[in-house]
Amino acid sequence: MARSCALVYNWWSWYCRAANPGGRLEAITSRPLLLAAVGKAASHANQTTLYLTPLHGRADILKKLIANIGAALQHVKAAAE
Repeated sequence: MARSCALVYNWWSWYCRAANPGGRLEAITSRPLLLAAVGKAASHANQTTLYLTPLHGRADILKKLIANIGAALQHVKAAAE
């Protein structure tokens, strides 16, 4: 159980660092902000696109954070074998 908790914590830390590379996000304040969205996955031509609709009041900040996460995932995708 401890390993599972540590794995989730490490992924959340990476996710928050990818969202805001210039600083650290606290778990108490970042979870409601980064988890307040409705997502829809659409597949076409062997490509899946994820559409997110933010429901949080600070949607303008959230869009920037999600764009940063997308850029970090593209970096990981390009570096992966």
